[in-house]
This record gives sequence, C-alpha cells and structure tokens, in this order.
Amino acid sequence: MMQAPRQPDNEAARHAALQKLRLLDTEAEERFDRLTRLAKHLFSVPIALVSLVDENRQWFKSRQGLDACETGRDISFCGHTIINNAIFEIIDASLDPRFADNPLVSGPPHIRFYAGAPLTTLDGYRIGTLCLIDTKPRQLTAIELSSLRDLADCVEAEVNQIILKKQSQLLSQTQQLSKIITRTQSQFIQEEGQRNKIFHGLLEEVLELTESEYGFIGEVLYNDESIPYLKIYNMSNITWDQGTHALYQSKVIQGLEFTNLNTLFGAVITTGEPVIANDPHNDPRSGGLPEGHLVMHAFLGIPIHCGDKLVAMLGIANRPGGYDQALLDFMRPLTITLGQLVEAARIKQRQQQDECRLSSVIEGTNIGIWEWNVQTGQTIFNERWAEIVGYTLAELQPINIQTWLDLAHPEDLKQSEMMLERHFSGELAYYDVKCRMRHKLGHWVWVHDRGCVMSWTSQGKPLQMFGTHADITEQVLMNDAIDQQRWLYEQILEQSMAGYWDWMLQQGTEYLSLGFKQMFGYDDHEMENRPESWQKIIFQEDLPGVLECFDQHIRSHGQVPFDNTVRYHHKNGSTVWVRCIGKVIEWGPDEQPVRMIGCHIDITDLKQSEQALKLSESRLRGLFELSPIGIALNEFDTGRFVDLNDALLAPTGYTREEFTDLSYMSITPKEYWPEEVLQLEKMEKTGRFGPFEKEYIRKDGSRYPVLLNGMVVYDPSGRKLIWSMIEDISERKRIELMKREFISTVSHELRTPLTSITGALGLLKGGVVCELPESMRDMLEIAHRNSLRLTHLINDLLDMEKIEAGKLQFKMQVQPLMPLIEQALEENRSYGTDRRVGLLLTHYDHSILVRVDSNRLMQILANLLSNAIKFSPEGSEVKISIVKKRNKVVISVTDQGPGIADSFRERIFKKFSQADSSNVREQGGTGLGLAITRELVEAMAGSIGFDSSEGAGSTFWFELPIQDHLESRLFSDELPTSSFNEASVLIVENNPTIYQVVESIANEKIDFELATTFKDASDRLRLESFSAVVLDTDLRDGSVLDLLQMIRVQQPDAKVIICYGTEISSKEACMVDFIIPKSKISSCELLDAIRVRIKSCKGRGESA
Repeated sequence: MMQAPRQPDNEAARHAALQKLRLLDTEAEERFDRLTRLAKHLFSVPIALVSLVDENRQWFKSRQGLDACETGRDISFCGHTIINNAIFEIIDASLDPRFADNPLVSGPPHIRFYAGAPLTTLDGYRIGTLCLIDTKPRQLTAIELSSLRDLADCVEAEVNQIILKKQSQLLSQTQQLSKIITRTQSQFIQEEGQRNKIFHGLLEEVLELTESEYGFIGEVLYNDESIPYLKIYNMSNITWDQGTHALYQSKVIQGLEFTNLNTLFGAVITTGEPVIANDPHNDPRSGGLPEGHLVMHAFLGIPIHCGDKLVAMLGIANRPGGYDQALLDFMRPLTITLGQLVEAARIKQRQQQDECRLSSVIEGTNIGIWEWNVQTGQTIFNERWAEIVGYTLAELQPINIQTWLDLAHPEDLKQSEMMLERHFSGELAYYDVKCRMRHKLGHWVWVHDRGCVMSWTSQGKPLQMFGTHADITEQVLMNDAIDQQRWLYEQILEQSMAGYWDWMLQQGTEYLSLGFKQMFGYDDHEMENRPESWQKIIFQEDLPGVLECFDQHIRSHGQVPFDNTVRYHHKNGSTVWVRCIGKVIEWGPDEQPVRMIGCHIDITDLKQSEQALKLSESRLRGLFELSPIGIALNEFDTGRFVDLNDALLAPTGYTREEFTDLSYMSITPKEYWPEEVLQLEKMEKTGRFGPFEKEYIRKDGSRYPVLLNGMVVYDPSGRKLIWSMIEDISERKRIELMKREFISTVSHELRTPLTSITGALGLLKGGVVCELPESMRDMLEIAHRNSLRLTHLINDLLDMEKIEAGKLQFKMQVQPLMPLIEQALEENRSYGTDRRVGLLLTHYDHSILVRVDSNRLMQILANLLSNAIKFSPEGSEVKISIVKKRNKVVISVTDQGPGIADSFRERIFKKFSQADSSNVREQGGTGLGLAITRELVEAMAGSIGFDSSEGAGSTFWFELPIQDHLESRLFSDELPTSSFNEASVLIVENNPTIYQVVESIANEKIDFELATTFKDASDRLRLESFSAVVLDTDLRDGSVLDLLQMIRVQQPDAKVIICYGTEISSKEACMVDFIIPKSKISSCELLDAIRVRIKSCKGRGESA
C-alpha cells in the first residue's frame, strides 16, 4: 500500500521559510537550470529536478526531461526526502511497498530509480530537493552520492543567496529609513519654522525609498462644522497643462485644500485606516481622476496619528509591482515620527502664536505672577496664575500658600522644598523648578516655577519672595515626543542588528547599548559601560588593527574613517564577525577628541555566506576538472582561452600553456567560420549558442569532430566571457558511419535477390506459371505481401542513408499541383478501399503551380495518406485540403484516428519513431516514413507540421512555395497509341533471375537476351542489333561508362535504361534515356519502362 510522506515536525515554520523565498510559481532561472542540466548529464538520467515541497504539492523550480511543473505532495518522493538530512535513494520503486502502486511509478513517468538530496536554508529548514529520476533500476556509488550532495549544495548556495540578498536589502532599507527619520528630527529641531521645506525633502526621500513616482504629505484639519479636509503643503509637481501649473504655483506655498472625500485619500481621512489600491481605476473608493491627470497604476494612503488623533496623511503612487502590508509595516516608524512632528509643529505654531500675543500686551499679562511672604504665608497671585490651572482668582479665595500646596503634585513637593532650601541658604541664586499642578478639570499641567527672595528679616531669614509661573505643558509634551523618537531610533538600530556606543574619551567611560551587549550574548548588567569591556572579548590578534585605525582617525582629525571588520568571542564560545564604524563628533580646545560615537553591525551571516560561496566555488571547480566533457572559458571579444579542463585538452595534442595562447578561431577550420559568426550573433541576441557541430584542428593538423553549446557570462569585473561545453564526438561519428555502412551494405545486398523473389512470387500468385491450390495461394499472398513490405523497408533505409549523406538527388520542375494530388489520391485509393477508409478532397485550386520533384512529392503524399488510412477506423474518411496562404500552398491530410499522445509529439519526425510500439505488428511500418517526409519537404523549400488532439484525430500538413509562372517546360508522358513490331532487348544483369521474370510476363513480341558480364554484353552488341538495352550498374568486369560509349557508337538508335544500384555520374546520366533505382522497381514496372522506351521518342536523361 502506497505511503504518503509524513510532515516534518517543524512543518509550519518550514513552509513559512519557503514562502518567504518567493520562488514558487516563478519563471525558470538559468542559475538553477544549469545545475539540473549538469546533474542530468553527469548521472546519465532522463530526469533531473529542483523540487520545492509546498503545503499540498511539490513544484519544480527547474526541470530537465519532465514536462509537468508540479505533482501532489501526497504522491511525491521528495516529501519523504525532506524528513531528514540524508540523501533519500530508491533503487527500484516497483519493488518498494511504499511506492509500488504510486501513480508516478505505475504510470508516467514510470519511476524506478529515485535519489534526492534535501535542500536546507541558512535557518535550517529543508524546503525541497535536488533529485534524479530514472525509468530503470539503479544504485548510486559512494562517489556519485557525494557528487549529488555537492550539486545540491550548489543549489542551496543559490537559494541562500536569495535569503542573504533579501536580508541585505532589508538592512539597507532600514538604515535608509533610520537616516530619514534622524535627518527629519534633526532638521525639525535645528530649522525651526521651516516645516514646508523639511517635509518637502522628506517627501522626496520617501518616494525614493518606496520607488514611488509621486506623492504628497498633507495635514488633516476640520472646518467649522467639524468636517475633516486635507490641506497639502508638500506634493509632487504633476501638473499637466498651463491651468494646473498656474494653480500649483499659486497654492503650493500656502497649501492646497481638498474637501472632496469621495476619493482614495478621502477614504483614509474618513476611516482613519490605510488604503492600498493596486487597481485604482476599478477601486470603488476611487472618485476618478481629472482629465489629463498623470495615470495612477497603484496608490497607498497612510493615516498619520499622534496618539489616537488623526493629524495628517501620506499618499504615494505608482510603485512598480504595487503596494502591500509589508511596506506599510516597514513605514510604521516613519509614520509615527511624522505624527509626532506634525503635532509638535502644531504645538510650536500655537506656542509662537502665544508668544506673539504675549509680546503685544503688558509684561507679565500672560505669565502667572506670585508674591509670597515666607514668614506669614500670605500669598498674592495674578489672574493668569489662576488661569493656568483653570480657575479665576475669585474661585481660589481665600488665597495663601496653602492654595499652592493643595494644587501641587504630591510627588513634586519634596523637590520644590529642597530647591527652596538651597536658594534660602544661598547655594542657588534662584529658585527654579519644573513641576506639575492639578487643573480644575482634573488633569495635570506642567509649570515652570521661578523666583527669588527680594527681602530678608533682620535675623537673615527670607521674608518677601517674588516669582512667575509659566505653563510649559506643551513644551514638555513636545520634549516627550522627541524623547520617544529617540527611543524609537534606538529600537530601529537594535532591530537592524546594530549595537551603538557613545565614548567619552576624556572621562574614560563608554555607553554600550543593550543591542551591543546582546550581540555577544550578554545582558545589560553583565557588561560594564567601559572600553575595557569590549577590549576583553575582541580577538586579541584583531585589536592592534582597531587601535591603529583609531589613531589614524584622530591624527587626520576625522578625515580617515574609523571602519574595521573584526571578530569577537561570543559568550557561548562562538565567533561573531562585526563591522565597527565610528566618528569623533566633539573636539576639545586643544584639538584632542572629547566624544566619539559609533555602531557595531553583526555581519556573521554575511561572512558565513562568503565562506559557503568559496566552498561552493571549490566544489564546482572539482566538477569542472573531473567532467568527462570538455569545458572552456573564452574571452568574448578575442576568443582567447581563459580556462579549460583536462577533458578538452586531451584530444588536442597541445600542452595547457600552448592551448591558452590560442583562440577558438585558431583551432577552427575556415569552412566553419560562417557558422561561428551566426552563433556569435545568436549569443548577442539570446545570451546562448548551440548546440552545433564542427571540427577542431589538433596540434598535428588532423581534425576531430566536436559538439558545442554554451552561454555568455560575466566575471566580477564585468568582463564578457563565453562558457562552453565542448564534447568530443569522434566515437559517436565512428559508430554512425559504421551504422550507415552496415545499412547500405545490407540494403544493397538484399534488394537484388528481393526483387527477383517479389517478381517470382507475383507471377506464382497471379497464376502465370500454373494453377495453384487454395491453401498455397494464401501462403503465397502472405509471402508476396511481406516481400513487398521488406522492399519498402529497404527503400526507406536507402532513402534515409542518402538523406544523411547529402546524396539524395532531386529533379525540380515547375508544374501544376493538382494533377499530382489527384494522381496520389488515385494510387492510394485501393489501399483505403482495402481498409474501408474513404479519401475525400475537400478544398482544391487548379491554378497553383509549384517547383518540386514530382516523384519525391508523390512519395511525401503516399507516406501521409498511407499513415492516415492506416490509423483511421473503418467507415471513416481521410480528408485532403489544398489551401493558398499568401505566397504558399498548404496541403493538409486529416484523419479520424486516435490522435498523437503529448509524450510522443517531440519525437514524431525522428527516425524509427512510432507512437505505440505495441501496435507495430498490427499496423505495419518502419518508423522512417515521417522522418523521410520531413527531409523531402524541407529539401523542396517547404516546411511540415501537425495538429492533433489525443482521441480526436490528427492533421498533418506541409507548405510549399507557390510559383508565379513555369520555370521550365512541362513534358507530356503520353505514349503513341500504335502498336509496335517485334523488338529485341538486351538485359545486362549479373542476376539472371530478373531476366527470367521479365521474359516470363511479357506478352508482346519482344525478344529478350541476357548478358551477365561486361565481355558478354560487348560481344552481343558487336554481333546483334537491339531496340533497347537494360543496363545494371553493378558490372564486375568492366566500366559502365565504357559500355555506354560502345552502345552509342555501335547502336546509336537503341534506347538505354539504367537500373542503378550504386550512384551514377552526371556523364553517365547524359548518355541514357531512362534512369530508375533498382530498389524501387518491380519486374512489371521494368517491363512497362521497356515498352515505353521502345514506343516513345523522348530525349535522354529522363529520370523515374
């Protein structure tokens, strides 16, 4: 019973780690594909995959040899692999009870062997595998298992680079955000009253940080009816005509007001919630855009609060890829800062307005004034004093010192008493305290209480004291906001893996942040705030370099940066890599450093990544050196070899030093240079080249064939290089030559006796020799049919041999297409009748002319029609269509057969390919027909293809160029109707069987004579006259050309027919009247050709 893979114990965290990579359902990437291609080749397996195990599926990031992009996790092998760290290997899945009935084993891709190496992230989560699949049982050796692990480590390195890149990007963005917040706070403090200028710069930085095109920062205000509206002081200039430009210029200073809340930003104001609109045009919250407005592809509206009060809004638009919650969360520290700064600006504005009013009234009008008789307790307050705490003076009567004591915050009284004592004692010139007083409404207000004793008793005791009360509540709140921002800044540093420090060099103290201490595993109380604390845990061999860098920084007065990469000992004994950056920010009068600040950034992960990358490069180098295929790295511009492995060097005869002085062009024969130019152009366009074949020149001048493919790469300096795989295919070519020679030899040796056998069987079957019993006729029918089938096979093999050798000859003529189509239909109709399949011409055009070899076109049509009939069900029709398509004609053959399986589509035009080998005996065929058909079509400047749905039939079509006019004369092949007198024919053939068959079936008055040798033929030609001579090219004792010259001299009127077994020369072809390949003519057809030549008067050189 099949076992579904169980889930790892950390499945939730593992799946979350996979999702964070954002690799699922992405496009193929060369960095993964090159590794699966290498795996497929190194291990000689049909399938190699990089599989990512998702929640309910396994999805293939890279796949070689498999069309499917995913399968269910419940039937996956990789789901078992990720349970532990070891390579998971199944030698024969069909014998393993866990997988024997798995649909991937019992059905496509018919897995027998599986080996998967888990892929583990830096965080330790096994997210998927690099796996190998074979349809045959096998077992990896220890070395192969190690190589598989090495390749998987390379895949892991690519995956982990994604993680490190994301971490680096997040750190960079966090640091940039931190700088924006710090700069804005600093400008707000230092450039008082320049809010518009500050927020304008802030908006530009936010747009750059978020990659947005335009945006605005606006303040949320309320009208007299408490209805909110937006007043924008800072916005991108997106004007689109003179009118909007003029409005922008006139309003941007005092602010643009927007009261229409039926918009995207209105939704932010009315709800107080963020608005993410990545399709604004179709968003129901959108009120549309004015005509001419810049197109908005995406919008993010962020409400800005101070506490629970909505004070402003930030709007940004047109970020590539749109906006999401992650960006919103990332921006939160900035929006908090904006809220506090906007509120602080409001407070500051109100404070300035108050100060303006105060300057216009009598001194002390808006400041609480008090007078206190310290000895009696009698106290006088002005009206403003009472107003600060929400009262009128009348409400506070009777007034004395107890009035103040009752309103003061109990926790602040002790400090006030202490400050009074210090003032009374003369220690302080003034009594100066900031304290809280209870407002009439119950809340606390902050006041700045300041005064001094104006008169004393004779005993030296304080008598009369005067002072002021100033309401500083808003100032305290603003300072609290700034303190909160400072705290937030510290938190940002901590979260970005940076610990900061503040070193008072003259005092010898150094504040070390909690993040600094935790970086090395210590709590706050475990590490003193002193330089000696970090100096104890730094690697002692690194300390001198740090001190030297510090001295250079001091000597250059800060011009030489203080920036070091050093190691520290963690509390747990591990090593922490740190980048330490700092700067002296305060110098004394003697130019000595006073204060230095800086931060420590944990770069341990980065260092580990660098070490992992070096290890990965080392492993890849090992694979490079051990690869059995030649690998080279060349300069793109010069072609010079930069690096190569031993497999490439071995067959060349050069030493490594000699070879690296060469370019690939110097070892390439000149006849291949045009192809090299084409491949270079291909690389410029696509970044890849090949596969293509050529030859390399050895050191001794000999050549050997190679197969090349590769790609463009760049080294770290940006130099353009070519990375190539160069396979020595000498052995493959030798085997192919042997195969062709074997096929040629067997075919030629078989065809002559087979022709005789077929002819003799035909005579016997036709009853020419004698009447045969019924049982023998059946056996003869089977023998004759199979001899014809064997003849067809030999013909196909010979055609394929000529095609591969480039020796197939074509007699191209411009001629009407339809007669050829009609002839093909007529010749194949009887075959359809035998199988009860009709042939129907549905579209035709008698005006079409094509330039073709008529015999080859008939061969193409015969192949397509016979295939369509063969696979059509009884009672169905095969439809033939002739359709013009611009300057081409499309000939289509459509059947109603079973269609073509998806798995077979890529192989259908390859040699010896058949969709269902189990059906071969039933349907017949060699698997060469379509391969030959494609070669013939392409040789006549055409193209071929097919359309098919499994279970719904197939349409095979080919295109040919249409000719506008005839390019050569069209010859009629009609024969004279008159009979002929008795004729004499000489057959020159070393196989007498053919002569006997032809003579036995001839019913005309033809006298046949046989000559089996060159000498015999020469003698007969001198002694007798012949109407025609049938000449076999396989003469063993003389030259065919000599015999032809003899015939033309001694018997110039005789018609000469050549039945060739080997190729004939053009000189020989010019001396004959008819040429036909021996393998493609039956005895009856040969007799017909003899009849035609005797009766007709056609010119020489005609070809069958």
